[in-house]
Amino acid sequence: MKKIIIVIGLTLLSICAYFSFFGTLAFLTGALWALVNLYFIRQLLYGLLIETPKNFPKIALLVLIKFPLLYGAGFALLYYQSDFLWASMVGFSLALIGMAFQPQKNKELA
Repeated sequence: MKKIIIVIGLTLLSICAYFSFFGTLAFLTGALWALVNLYFIRQLLYGLLIETPKNFPKIALLVLIKFPLLYGAGFALLYYQSDFLWASMVGFSLALIGMAFQPQKNKELA
């Protein structure tokens, strides 16, 4: 996760140098939304698949936070940033691409 944040920070500097403040802010909000989304996905999958015994109140809280609140915030982000929609999508995609290419260290499978 640290490498993804570093890549986002470097990309943020280059976008800030070439585009306006609002384009940079749209990129940053898209990237932060993606990181928060990935955090909730990770916690939810860990609670459902790996953790024993299952902590069902924690899982229910994660589901209640992730789906209505986080996706509602994502919809508002895309709806109200129509001028800089591309910057939000770049920020969102960069975090997902960084996560896809990050090597995973799973100690339970080793």
